Amino acid sequence: MERIMAILDGEKNYAQRLCDYANRRNCLPFRAVAFSDVASYKSFAKEHRVRLLLADTGLIEGEYDLSADCVLGLSDSEGGRNGGNGLVSVDREVYKYQPGEVLFRTVMSCVGEFGEELRLCSPERKAKLICVYSPVSRCGKTSFALAYALSRARRQKVLYLNFEAFSGLSALLGERFQSGLSDALYHLKQGSLDGARIASLIHHCRELDFIPPFATEEDLLTMSGEDCAGLIEVLLRETDHEVVVADTGAFFPAAVLMEASDLIYMPVREDPMSKGKLDAFEAYLRENGKEQILSRLHRLRLPFAGSAQDIFPESLLLGPLGDYARELAG
Repeated sequence: MERIMAILDGEKNYAQRLCDYANRRNCLPFRAVAFSDVASYKSFAKEHRVRLLLADTGLIEGEYDLSADCVLGLSDSEGGRNGGNGLVSVDREVYKYQPGEVLFRTVMSCVGEFGEELRLCSPERKAKLICVYSPVSRCGKTSFALAYALSRARRQKVLYLNFEAFSGLSALLGERFQSGLSDALYHLKQGSLDGARIASLIHHCRELDFIPPFATEEDLLTMSGEDCAGLIEVLLRETDHEVVVADTGAFFPAAVLMEASDLIYMPVREDPMSKGKLDAFEAYLRENGKEQILSRLHRLRLPFAGSAQDIFPESLLLGPLGDYARELAG
């Protein structure tokens, strides 16, 4: 059944731009439809089930029969109220004049709190999981993982996950993340991680979607192997991403991720110490009956990643590493 989100606002251009943004970025598990007056919306709602209505609070003043599973008010002022205000029948209010990505993360966070009525489970699907891991330090692993994910995102819908304690993404993107994998793990343990919750956590870099890393190393360490496997399973199933790229530096959760992966990229170096680490890693896999991981493992000798002073992500995409990643991404 088609999931419809209606956007109702007296500013016709605002409603249409917000609708176009939602459909263009494919960032929500809904098809967005725009309306500029209550009468045209009600006529549409008679023929279609509206799962979510975003409506200007002033426009729907005095309206209580809005024919939607959930109504979120679009407020002109920041810090909107929870619940109705006596004049409009809304479940919650959100500030309308903020960047589209931030607004929709807030919307999906609200939707995730309304329980089974709006639980958004995607049809069974299986995205391809690609793990990037190496037992060797300073081999360009994370730079490659990002360059590869960014390159592949030009032709497919890709989700990037970083399972490192200190990823550096916040500094590289100049953004302080308010939510991420720590929240995803919490909702997984609560049994409430679904498409809506995931959509509320997703950020964007160019065409690439990503969920920010764990907030602290302590959060990462609270994740068991079972938690990691469950988290990956839900992310593969409950989003419409075609490829998930999982970047990890520690053997845990790498072991769990590699078990579930369709393909494993392993950057390597040629010095004797690195060779010794790689030999020890492969010996461990053979001795513990994990030969199937070896069959999916591809060693990579990466070119130079570019200067740290270069602008991110151009430093990855325009240099030799970007060329190398694009060739692998196809």
